[in-house]
Amino acid sequence: MVGFEAQQVIGLRMLNTISGKPLDLARLSVEKMDAAVASTLATTKELVTGGSPLRASHKGLAVYARKVKASRRNLTRKRQ
Repeated sequence: MVGFEAQQVIGLRMLNTISGKPLDLARLSVEKMDAAVASTLATTKELVTGGSPLRASHKGLAVYARKVKASRRNLTRKRQ
């Protein structure tokens, strides 16, 4: 599901760019770095506390899933 939502976010960003809305590359870079750090921390915390590698990977992916869902929600929200 995360992969499909990520493709939707990419498509929505492309449509916004085509329609003339500016693409804020600085914000995108910060969001990606924030997601990467949060995912790494969640994965590491699970491993350090004795969790299995499978559970750790699920924890890390869950962080990305939340970030992607938030991006999709922000891009589809009606602007006033």
